[in-house]
Amino acid sequence: MTGSPFKNLLDKTVGALTVGLLYGIKHTDRRRMANLAGAFMRKIGPLFKEHRIGREQLRAAFPDKSDAEIEYILGGVSALPSNSHILTNFPSRVSASRPRISSPTLRSPRSATTGS
Repeated sequence: MTGSPFKNLLDKTVGALTVGLLYGIKHTDRRRMANLAGAFMRKIGPLFKEHRIGREQLRAAFPDKSDAEIEYILGGVSALPSNSHILTNFPSRVSASRPRISSPTLRSPRSATTGS
């Protein structure tokens, strides 16, 4: 091999770390990893410009909603990238109906009209 001894050592170290990381990913529980990714995205989501834009748009669209309700809605949006694998890998399992909102202060628009 040509190159400096430092570069050779660095290449071997990076290679070993990559193999170890891939081995760890292979033997990790997918649900646990999805939950971890969701928690991570909920922490860093508010740091993104899109989160601020979403907050401003929700305030403009729903002026009667409190800041806590808007943050509750945005908290669910931050976790979406970790759950998007369901839409791409299992499209037949995704329901076309609206999800039920479990917050006692938030109600689905459908539940107000149908009484369910």
